[in-house]
Amino acid sequence: MSDEVLRLLAADELAYLAGEKYERLGDLRGAASQFRIAAENGLGDAADRLARLHRKRLPSRDDDEERRAQRRFLAHAAAATMGVQFESEGPWLPPSDLHPLPVTEEDVADLEKAASLLAEVVAADGWRAVVVAEVSWGEHLIGSDGADEHGRRLLAVVGELHNLAGWAAFDDGELASTRAHFLRAISLAHQSGYSYLLLSVLYRMGRVYLYVQVPHESLKCFQLAQIIGQELDCPVELAIINCNEAWAYGQLGHPDQVTKMIRRMHDELERLAFDGDAFRTALRRLSPGEHTDAGSLAELLACS
Repeated sequence: MSDEVLRLLAADELAYLAGEKYERLGDLRGAASQFRIAAENGLGDAADRLARLHRKRLPSRDDDEERRAQRRFLAHAAAATMGVQFESEGPWLPPSDLHPLPVTEEDVADLEKAASLLAEVVAADGWRAVVVAEVSWGEHLIGSDGADEHGRRLLAVVGELHNLAGWAAFDDGELASTRAHFLRAISLAHQSGYSYLLLSVLYRMGRVYLYVQVPHESLKCFQLAQIIGQELDCPVELAIINCNEAWAYGQLGHPDQVTKMIRRMHDELERLAFDGDAFRTALRRLSPGEHTDAGSLAELLACS
C-alpha cells in the first residue's frame, strides 16, 4: 500500500472521529461534513451514519411529494441533456421595485470573480448567505436592460452561482431548496449552451441522492452526466462519475456492477496516464466546495 493511500486513510479516520465529536456536541452540520469525507472512502459505517444524520436534518416530506419532485427534476435534466426545449421554472425573483439598471461588462466580470472565489469557500459556515446574495443580484441583472448584450456569459455565471447555492442549501439540510437551485442552474445551462455546468449539476444531484441513500435516482443523474461527459470528451470526469456509479450500485447490493464501474473508471484514467494533480483539479471543477484534501474513493482506487 502506497504512502499516499496510507495518508488518505489516516485523514479519513480523523474525519470520522471528528464527526463523532460534532454529533455528540449537537452540531449536526459539522458532523455531516466530516462523515461525508469518511464515507467517500468507504470507512466503516460512515455512509450509514451520514444518511441517518441527513434524515434527522432534512424536513420530512410525503413520499408521493418526494417522488413527484424527483420525477420533475429528472424530466428537466433529461430534456436539457438531449437539447430538447422544456418549460422553464418562471422568474426566480418575485416582482421588485428595484430599478433595472443597465448591465455592464464590469457587472458580469464581478459576478464571475465572486463565483470563482465562493467556489473555494462555499462549504464553510456563514458563506451561504453570501452566495444567495450573489444569486439574487445575478438574477436581477438577467431581468435588467442590456442583459441580452452579455447573453450567454451572464446566464452561465448565474447558473454557476445557483450550482454553488444548491450545494450550500444541502449542507444546511434543505433538500427542496437544493433541487430548486439545481433546477434553475439546469435551465440557465440549457439557455447558455454551457454543457459543463449541466454536467456539474447532474453530478452534484447524484451525490446528494447518494448521501441520502436514494441510489436509483442517483444512478439516473450519473447516467445523464455520463452522456454529457462523453460528448465533451472529459475522461477524468467520466472516471469520477464511474466511481460514484460504483458507490450507488454498492448501495443497491449489485457487486457485479460495482466491479464493472471500477474497471471502467480505471480504463478512463489509463486514457490519460493518471495524474493525481489533474484528478484533484477536475474534482474541484466538477463539484466546487464539496471535496477536501482528504481525497475521495476514486482517488484511493486509482492509487491502489
